[in-house]
Amino acid sequence: LEHIITDAAPRAIIASAKQHEKLKQLTISLPLCIDPQIILSAYRPKKLFTPITQKGDVLAALLYTSGTTGLPKGVMLSSDAILTNVAQGLSVFEQQENERAYAALPLFHSFMQSCVVWGA
Repeated sequence: LEHIITDAAPRAIIASAKQHEKLKQLTISLPLCIDPQIILSAYRPKKLFTPITQKGDVLAALLYTSGTTGLPKGVMLSSDAILTNVAQGLSVFEQQENERAYAALPLFHSFMQSCVVWGA
């Protein structure tokens, strides 16, 4: 976890209060840590976040490998790459609007992200 946080250099980490306690045990300097409950309790539509427009080749997600041959490596995915992968998956699975997806794969895995999270 220390390696990934150092490598990714996030500006903020959104984690539950329980996870904050675990993060405090790390030996690295942490960015701002935010509890999602605080965000949800302060949420007012159209006031908390301003939508932005990005080019399709800009970094949209940073997923980390399992590190089987060393330390985990960050895999940079653009929104163009994600949307292309989702379109390919939807053309095979023919998912309908009223269907539900069951996530049997690990939530951190890119295949699960494409099929269940981004595809939905």
